[in-house]
Amino acid sequence: MLAGAMLAVPHGPAAAAQTTSPDRFSVRNLTDQPLITTQVRVATDKAGNQDQGWSHTFGDEFPYPGQTIQPGQIIYFQLAVNYNGPAGQVTPSSTTIDYTIGAGGPAVHVSAYQNGKGWPSHETSFGCVSDDAAWTCSHDAHGADVTDATKQTKVVTDKQQQLELVNKLCQLGNANVSCTFDPKPTLTTTMMPYVTVGDVQYNYTEENSKHTWAQEWDNGTTMEVGGSYSPVDIEVQDVIKVEVKVTFDHEWGTSNSSEIENFVYVPPDYSGWIEAEIPAWQLTGNLHIVLGNETWTLPEVTFTTPAPPTGTCPGQVDGSKAGFCWTPRTQKRPIDLSKNPPPSTPPTS
Repeated sequence: MLAGAMLAVPHGPAAAAQTTSPDRFSVRNLTDQPLITTQVRVATDKAGNQDQGWSHTFGDEFPYPGQTIQPGQIIYFQLAVNYNGPAGQVTPSSTTIDYTIGAGGPAVHVSAYQNGKGWPSHETSFGCVSDDAAWTCSHDAHGADVTDATKQTKVVTDKQQQLELVNKLCQLGNANVSCTFDPKPTLTTTMMPYVTVGDVQYNYTEENSKHTWAQEWDNGTTMEVGGSYSPVDIEVQDVIKVEVKVTFDHEWGTSNSSEIENFVYVPPDYSGWIEAEIPAWQLTGNLHIVLGNETWTLPEVTFTTPAPPTGTCPGQVDGSKAGFCWTPRTQKRPIDLSKNPPPSTPPTS
């Protein structure tokens, strides 16, 4: 079907007798590119030669230009049934929806029709075609799947691309994407990088000062990418939990939080702050992502999570109970800040 062609939908087989409308249709995106809605057309007859308002054509769910179906996402739309009884006016509804696979990509056309009659004479039809043979649009009576025509398997080694794929595809609640983890048989103990906790105290007096505050530390699972750590709050976190429990008989925690009082002695003309180092577990392995006919393997992906308090923080009885080790830091305050308090951030070394 040409992108500019008007709708021409044949009558489909009669639906089974029922008392509620069956006219809810779906489009599911099983490609790694977004489906972008470019045009929505409506008509009152099968030839598509009479314009009909959107409010009459659609129900509570409707498509619109600019609507985007993300990879793995499914959207629904309804054709309204305006049945006025056997003696009333019969008003069919139909629509053609045009999508592109990615911005400016090949077009996909979805068509839906209902004859405007009541049950058991109510009939619907639904179809979907792709302009490019590299993608298929298979469908049944009420749902369409846009998929790559051939199976593809890719190995992604670039750390930034790995992170982008995980964040784009392994989202919580995305039932159409499979994210599985194949861990190596080694669970290592490490320390997560130092981070500044609390605020920074600048001592403008001529006496030593004791900077004290109550600190609650909360840190979740992370994914190591290119030597840095990125938070993980997506489906793979649950995958990691399952694999660690099954393989290593350990509980993989999502956070480790406890309140503790920290302090640092700050000399005159110095700034002082606290840095925290968090005991952690690390696990490395291959992450597999499957969407439709596409499979990505991400080798040597490392996940890190705070471990239970170890009690090994030197000289910090309270610190180890909080699940992190803390270290007081001080640094001489720059001379040009002697009259104007600096912002509450750690000084640069």
